[in-house]
Amino acid sequence: MEELETTFLHAQKGDLSDYDEIVTRFQDMAVGYGYAILKDFHLAQDAAQEAFTEAWVHLDRVHSLFAFPALLRKIVFKHCDRFTRRGKNVEIISMEHLVDIKSKEKSPAQLAEEHEMQDFIRNAIDTLPESEQQTVSLYYISDYSQQEVAAFLGTDLHRQKSAEIGPQAAQRKVI
Repeated sequence: MEELETTFLHAQKGDLSDYDEIVTRFQDMAVGYGYAILKDFHLAQDAAQEAFTEAWVHLDRVHSLFAFPALLRKIVFKHCDRFTRRGKNVEIISMEHLVDIKSKEKSPAQLAEEHEMQDFIRNAIDTLPESEQQTVSLYYISDYSQQEVAAFLGTDLHRQKSAEIGPQAAQRKVI
């Protein structure tokens, strides 16, 4: 015990290797105490690590080695409390499971394919006569009904249908 007290005094004077010995001596207690509060081993490790970092900063204020465990316990509790207040609904996932999680966003390849298809369709529409361009744009792109397109363009529905509304008309003109 006397050797540990000497190590503690050296650590108080800034010797990091001696503080490492103090951390090694008390880390299981700090993690165990954190686990008792958090019920999560990884969060308990995080709380203990942050507690040891904070304890290093305040080590010069500790009167003796015997006061250190009480200070450490208080700091671990503070960090555990911070974790519980901040993240009661936080889901912890191990790194091995992250490979299985799929993004809700489209992949760059999917986005590129969509843009390529949109460019192809725009170019195909551009090859149509102007009246058919308007019809196709309103019907397919703006998602209006045939009746709404005919009313908007001021033509009768029969003429709109005979304008070959459909992707085949655009593709035939391109090919």
